[in-house]
Amino acid sequence: VPGRARPLDPAGQVAAAAVLTATAFAATAAGNRDWSADFVVAVGAAGLGLAALVVTERRARAPMLPPQLLGARAFLAPILLGGLLSFGVYGGLFVLSAYFQLSRGLPVAAAGLAILPF
Repeated sequence: VPGRARPLDPAGQVAAAAVLTATAFAATAAGNRDWSADFVVAVGAAGLGLAALVVTERRARAPMLPPQLLGARAFLAPILLGGLLSFGVYGGLFVLSAYFQLSRGLPVAAAGLAILPF
């Protein structure tokens, strides 16, 4: 109903924060270490957090993202396409940054400024 506040979903918000935190930690730990124990633990925590998020959202009275939306093609197709587009853009930023630093010998700040217009 427009103009009416939706109830909050604190359990879903905590589960989503846990998934994002564990995933970010796993991504940064992979750059500093090899496949060490804390990296494996972080990936496992992210997987468990994702499972907890799905279970929490299915049981919530007012979920952050109603599960029936994922069954609607009009919603799911743009979400998947947007995800693929974001993956390509951020992947391109990573590759360009690495190219400017490793191949062109630019310092980190200069490589960041070089890809700023992108």
